[in-house]
Amino acid sequence: MYTVIHIDDSPFFQKMLQKEFEDRNWKYISVDTTEEAFHILEITPVDLIMTKLLFEQEDGENFIRRVNGSRYNHIPIVVVTSNDNIEIRRRMFAMGVVMFIPKNIYYRQLFHFIEKLKIEEELLTDIRKLHIAVLDDDRLELQLIQDILAKKGIGNVDVFSTAEELLASEKQYALYLVDVVLPDISGEQVIMQLRTICGNSMIMAVSCIEHYKVISNLFLAGSDDYIMKPFREEVFIARIKANLRSYLLLQEKERQKAELQKKNYELNRMVRIDGLTGLFNHKYLYERLEQEISQVKRHQTQLSVIMLDIDYFKSVNDTYGHQGGDEVLVKVAKTLQENLRKGDIVGRYGGEEFLAILPHTSILGACIVAEKIRQVVENLQFEHDLKITISCGVAAHEGENALELVGKADGLLYVAKVEGRNKIKYDAI
Repeated sequence: MYTVIHIDDSPFFQKMLQKEFEDRNWKYISVDTTEEAFHILEITPVDLIMTKLLFEQEDGENFIRRVNGSRYNHIPIVVVTSNDNIEIRRRMFAMGVVMFIPKNIYYRQLFHFIEKLKIEEELLTDIRKLHIAVLDDDRLELQLIQDILAKKGIGNVDVFSTAEELLASEKQYALYLVDVVLPDISGEQVIMQLRTICGNSMIMAVSCIEHYKVISNLFLAGSDDYIMKPFREEVFIARIKANLRSYLLLQEKERQKAELQKKNYELNRMVRIDGLTGLFNHKYLYERLEQEISQVKRHQTQLSVIMLDIDYFKSVNDTYGHQGGDEVLVKVAKTLQENLRKGDIVGRYGGEEFLAILPHTSILGACIVAEKIRQVVENLQFEHDLKITISCGVAAHEGENALELVGKADGLLYVAKVEGRNKIKYDAI
């Protein structure tokens, strides 16, 4: 729970804000004087100070100066006042006030700012899970940066005193802090190498150099940010947060992209795949067959198709139910997949019928494949000593369109059924 201390002697504002803060699960403490505020600060951890500027006992600006000079100077201060002009705003921001809100519009701005604080705290929680690498040949600097990060609960920090040690590490980090001036290699070179191996990581260059040419070159090398030594602790942490926020946004974007690709793949699969057997469906079979016929016309190659039907399938459903029938369909589908080449296309044409498209295959080659499949299916084992056979119609492409070629194979399948089933009929060329 977050805690706010509000210094204002207006019971109306205190009562109104108390309800609003408590509705947002904030602990709200209101006091009338700045001395009471300091007493609360001594005994209670506070996340936000809200104050007006005019008090009877003490000027509000003096109170802000006292806070800035105390051990509570890390707490953000918001000024809410009816006394608003540009000069006062300049003075407030110069003193470190994070937000200046005129009372006539304070309500919306104030709670927008409070929501931002909550988001920042959530961000810090996420940041604490990330890993940071720091490269600096000065061990005192390394310790200083570790200490600053530790104050914010950021402990996943690895320090390196040589570029060789860092670049040899197989671990990838969310953020790299790289000193520009190193003994054996320039920081610019390190940044360039890091950028090639850690494309999505954030890189901050750190140095006391302030010449614009050097700084510009660091950005060209792949640095995302640059911070000057010596740096203020608060500004340093803010820059760390900003860079890691960008990293998290990039990660989320990548996650969403991968998720979208997965969904698109699944949608595309649903459009093409038969839900029961996992084979291609009727619609996609015709699409692929038309594509293969186009290839035949372009390259003058051979193409054959096999239309297969499970014999007496209705009796299987009648005897063993639809669940038993589904088991047969799935097992036959698996047999087709296992006994066709990688480049062949097979799908469920409808009901108990299947269609196999065999590119670069003559009528003789297709008959050999069909006979092999027929024998394998005949020897499949099912519960209840059930025996399954198939009939096949095999046709070669002779200039027909997709519909005509399938129709030719279907006609041959019909002949196989009429002549006793469990056999293959082919198109004599």
